[in-house]
Amino acid sequence: MDSKCRLCQSKLKEDVVGLWLQGTSYRKLAEWCEQQGEFISHSAIGVHLLKHELKGDPDLSVDFLRWWFDGLCGYVEIRPIANRRNDKDAAVKAARARRSFTTKELDQLRDYLSRGYRDPTMVRCGWYFGVCLRDKPVKKTEDGEWVGGRAEDVVACPGVWADIDDHGDDGDDERIAQAERALIGLGELGFFPSAVVQSGGGRGRHVYYRFKRSADVATVRRIAAKLAVLLGSDASVAEPARIMRLPGSMHTKSGQIVQVAWVERRDEARYEPTAIETAIEEVAKALGIDLDAPEPTSPSNREESMGDWAPVPLDFVKEQLPTICPRFEAYVREPNMVSEPVWYRMGCVLKALNPASSSLFHEWSQAYDAGPGKRYNWSEAEKKFRGAKPVGVRCATFESLDPMEICRRCVHYSKNSSPATFVRKAYAAQLGLPGIYGRPGQDFTEADLPKMDGLPALDNEEEAEEAWKDGLLSDEQVDPNEAFETADATSTYIEGELEEVLRERDERVLATGAVPSDYWRQQGMRFDIAADWMRNSGFRAVEYDEEKEKYKLVHIDFVRALYEDFPSYYFYSGINLYNGKYYDFKKSDAAFIKRFMAHALMTEHKHWVTPTMLNNLFTLYKTWLEADEVRNVEDAKVSSFFDTDPLFPVQNGILDVSSLKRPVMRDFSPDYLVTWQIDAAWLREWEMPRRGHWTLAMEQAEKDVSDLFREFDLSEETTTALFEAIGYSLAKFDVDEQRYFVLLGPGYNGKGTLLRLLESLFGKFVETVTLQELVENRFAASRLARASINIVADASNQTLKDTETIKKLTGNDLLTAEMKYRDAFPFRPRIKLWMASNHLPPTPDGSFGFFRRPLIFPFHRQLPMKPADWERRLRTPEAKSYLLYLAIKHYLNMRAEGRKLTESKEMLRTRMDYWAANDIVQAAIQYGIFEFPDSQNKDRKDYVVPRALATKAIELFAEELGRKKVSTNTLLERLRGNYADIKEVFATCEDGKRRHVWEGVRLGEVAYELKRVRHVPDPRTGEMVVITSYLMDEYEAEVKKGAEAVRKRWDANKYAGRKVQ
Repeated sequence: MDSKCRLCQSKLKEDVVGLWLQGTSYRKLAEWCEQQGEFISHSAIGVHLLKHELKGDPDLSVDFLRWWFDGLCGYVEIRPIANRRNDKDAAVKAARARRSFTTKELDQLRDYLSRGYRDPTMVRCGWYFGVCLRDKPVKKTEDGEWVGGRAEDVVACPGVWADIDDHGDDGDDERIAQAERALIGLGELGFFPSAVVQSGGGRGRHVYYRFKRSADVATVRRIAAKLAVLLGSDASVAEPARIMRLPGSMHTKSGQIVQVAWVERRDEARYEPTAIETAIEEVAKALGIDLDAPEPTSPSNREESMGDWAPVPLDFVKEQLPTICPRFEAYVREPNMVSEPVWYRMGCVLKALNPASSSLFHEWSQAYDAGPGKRYNWSEAEKKFRGAKPVGVRCATFESLDPMEICRRCVHYSKNSSPATFVRKAYAAQLGLPGIYGRPGQDFTEADLPKMDGLPALDNEEEAEEAWKDGLLSDEQVDPNEAFETADATSTYIEGELEEVLRERDERVLATGAVPSDYWRQQGMRFDIAADWMRNSGFRAVEYDEEKEKYKLVHIDFVRALYEDFPSYYFYSGINLYNGKYYDFKKSDAAFIKRFMAHALMTEHKHWVTPTMLNNLFTLYKTWLEADEVRNVEDAKVSSFFDTDPLFPVQNGILDVSSLKRPVMRDFSPDYLVTWQIDAAWLREWEMPRRGHWTLAMEQAEKDVSDLFREFDLSEETTTALFEAIGYSLAKFDVDEQRYFVLLGPGYNGKGTLLRLLESLFGKFVETVTLQELVENRFAASRLARASINIVADASNQTLKDTETIKKLTGNDLLTAEMKYRDAFPFRPRIKLWMASNHLPPTPDGSFGFFRRPLIFPFHRQLPMKPADWERRLRTPEAKSYLLYLAIKHYLNMRAEGRKLTESKEMLRTRMDYWAANDIVQAAIQYGIFEFPDSQNKDRKDYVVPRALATKAIELFAEELGRKKVSTNTLLERLRGNYADIKEVFATCEDGKRRHVWEGVRLGEVAYELKRVRHVPDPRTGEMVVITSYLMDEYEAEVKKGAEAVRKRWDANKYAGRKVQ
């Protein structure tokens, strides 16, 4: 208690807090205090409430989430919920604040909760978290539906949980006593709760049991349901998509501010799912609890009051309730089967739907006749209806009172809701409204209200107090309650940054705010701005038809406005739209544009949105685009038009590397013709001193990435080459190298880890087309047209017969792509190829043109076992950003020094061995059969060999290795692949004869040791003998044989007068 704070010393403190939690403003609170005989200024009340009453602890919240989700990866849903449904401000702001954070973003979540816990409106909300991790963030779709928070989105379940509530109702003591007995029984078997959370000011508790590893959704749902029955707690909490109160947040629903406390913690308490399920069953058997019994009706499973909801017409209720609910259909058909408790709850359901009239309740009760004293009585029925509460009685409650097979088979039964809710949903659907009909506050839309980013701008309570003292929030200024909710100045037009478009419908007088001339062009075509674009720009296509006395849409003007405001290009048989960051192609481009048009036209007149209208507008738009010589890009020229400038499109902008020494970050703009984006941010902090600039997450990322490359155990030169290769792959504008990259080595040596990291870095611009697919599937090539990298994680070791495709893909040559239901198109790929293999595939192509292209990284060290979250840490935003920084840094250094991609000695040796294994000529060169002049020996006179001698040498070498020999022409071609200056001339040899000789190559010393071994029979004895002849013997015999052949030809033709060649 602060002795200087007047409200701390006042007996009115608790009342003031209670009124504040009901939404009473500071000024009204000051007036109320004055009426009670105490003068306390509204500024003093504001400072007290914000400084002394807000008990939220974001550090505790984050610590609990780290503990509960330890070792798991996914999205944590954070969801505030208003304490009262009719509190419109809190309800809408809570809906805007619903969002997700990954388990690596908990530091950001701490800041977020810190602002939320101090917000005077959000204090009227409870803060909840998704007890299981999701595989996607929660977000609201264009149709107003929330995605990312359903059971099918659950990706990891760390354990089971239960909610033991204390509502202060009858039966609480018995239920809590049952929970105590059950917990004691589980403890005696060695299963103590891993955590206990005090959820409010009463006896309510949440218990958590952590598993040793994540379990599947079905297992968790089953065990959690059994635990709920055992503890007598809320059975609906067993759903894996459930949200629970977040420890460290504030429980304010009771009118008091109580911190949700983490009262017990056992780090060592982790259990096997099967073991804890067996323990639950044993304890239930000992206590006589039937785990298979229908869900009991309990206050924790209380029905929702609908007394202040909008009524549903009785005709609709009469028609739909028996249709939707088979139980009601049976009760209406046979009233005599209805017991007194069931009859009362039928009245509750009907009153929840329409409390104003009891006529339907009477109509469905009139046929009741179970004998004397048990017949319908109007006054008794009217009394029963008036005594009924307007609550949505759950299906499970009816089932517990009157078990029915048709009820358990009903599709609605498992949803743990009420027939009243299903009827309201059906009525909303009939009216074309989303959600449940009649809920209070539904006339307010979230899009018209501030985002969560409008939480307090003041960083702490001290700053708030100083602001009050300094008069920044004086009596003459705005309400202090509003001053703490100043909107973020960076919000978009939808949140009110641009001036409102004013429109007088009758006279059609339009006045727009000061929207920058290129505003829409910078935004890109997005559904969320369609309505605002129509009000601000598209209205130019709307005219008033005086003859018909109505507004009409001028098609050509509408399409012109759309065409001018949103950049787009036509190529590769599709429309490529600027999305605010890059030019994006969607397979359903026509449907996307039509949907944008529909969103825009709905702003003006709903009857304009018809299939015919949309088809006509899209056809006109596409015709206009195809006729534009600038924006209709010839397919074969796309590679020289897009992605040609030295730009790296990263998450936070465009990195311009026109100056290799000084890269510059630029804002996104449609003027940068890029068609992709790297899924990582460029952080200047990596170049700054660690101290004072790096966050803890950055330091951890630097350690994780460095450890990864250290584990590869590559030489320093090879590591440099690997970073340069990654940087070159990220540089889509650079296709000069004509190389592809191979990670070679046995299993579990990091090849897959590195490739998955590259997949994460390149995001959705990754393809995984194998070379076999390119040959066999005619549609495969089209997938490479827009991709930035093609990764084959496990390349086949089958013979690589088609090397032309690799040459074309790495050489930026023209390919033809086909797409289903679209025209074929030519394209020049700007894609980089990566593959991993245990063994390099053999190939009949031994040409220099093929074997000069691979850069082979030898991964020969088997990695030690790593923690389960090792790869997850490598894919955090900070880790990807650091890898991006290293790769671009090495690439820029390489280009600044005027070098090509580095190939270390071990990489060169591996490539040459691969070449030699597939080309007998290359193998001969490596063995020293052939030698070439080096850069220091320019005298070519010593490097001469007769063509026939070179051919004989390669023939004998191939025989020794058991490989196929090559022709003379192929030999010359392959030799020239190593030394291009080899020339064939007709010269005089040492024996005085003129023969074909090659200048620029000679035989090495080892060549003269080549020999041929024959096994022939001895003509005298008939026994097999071995005859060995060396290279020169074979060559001389060949020459002699050739001379003899020439002489015979001369003798045979000398009388014919023909010249012997």
